[in-house]
Amino acid sequence: GTAFSGVLSSPPAPAARDQAPALRPQLAAAGLPTAAVGPAIDGFEQCFVDRSASTDPSAQPPSCQALAGRGGSAGAGAAFSNASTSALSSTFSQAIRWGLAYEVLVSLLAALLVRRLPRRTSVHDEDGASEQTAATVA
Repeated sequence: GTAFSGVLSSPPAPAARDQAPALRPQLAAAGLPTAAVGPAIDGFEQCFVDRSASTDPSAQPPSCQALAGRGGSAGAGAAFSNASTSALSSTFSQAIRWGLAYEVLVSLLAALLVRRLPRRTSVHDEDGASEQTAATVA
């Protein structure tokens, strides 16, 4: 649980940045001028980071408002929406993978430590003498 939450709250910028190669041709196809595509992608990254850091999911950060004004067409809006969904999916998948790896590692470590426990225990009788008895490990 802790590992999952930690990875899920990791910085969102790399996930947004990974969307740039797919977003660039979509924005060009939506009619955005070539000179505006780079700044629009930078704006998308900033909007994604700001929205991820926001405590109110219904609030639209100023960077997202500026991006909406810069995008212009419905095609660009759809491209930004698809890229955002893909970045969220990527972040969530990564969190699941790291969380699962953490759980497997902790389970293996616990199993190894259990195997290191002593198999024999010392039993003291009333006279203070001790004898070794075999303990069964389930």
